[in-house]
Amino acid sequence: MKINELNEHISLTTDLWNNEVSTNCYAFALGLDIPEKEITKDAYQVGILGCKVFNLDNRVINLLSYNDRLKLDLKALKISLKEIDPKDAVLIKEEDESGSLISWPIALFEDGIDFHFMRKSNDGIWYHKQGYESSITGKDSLGEEITNPKKCHLGKYKYKKTYQLTFNERC
Repeated sequence: MKINELNEHISLTTDLWNNEVSTNCYAFALGLDIPEKEITKDAYQVGILGCKVFNLDNRVINLLSYNDRLKLDLKALKISLKEIDPKDAVLIKEEDESGSLISWPIALFEDGIDFHFMRKSNDGIWYHKQGYESSITGKDSLGEEITNPKKCHLGKYKYKKTYQLTFNERC
């Protein structure tokens, strides 16, 4: 798959996710239901997609914060982001007959070394994957449904930010 075509393959349904084993929480939050190996090595590490699209050396990501890595990837996917409060997180659909999502919220968590992402669904629950080989869940580490990422428990991961992602354009 050509990396500049990824935008058109973003799928934002939780019930029809096909590649649970070959994707991680980041891929899920972005809606990239594509096996990582079909894109590039380590494609679902924050910043790699942007490095590939803009022909940057992968070592560049070591100089960037997670926030800047995310921005680089989203620029490559033609998606804009805006920091929001989780209570303002909404799903926005196209007004045509397709009803496709054009804007969706994600939440970022960090533990100082690693990251974790989740995405809000149309049922009001925040869903996530706990890495490769895991299933999608709307529950935190205490078994509670996640309705507010600020208040959920994810073990070592601490809530950092919520963003509203919006397609600038679809390929």
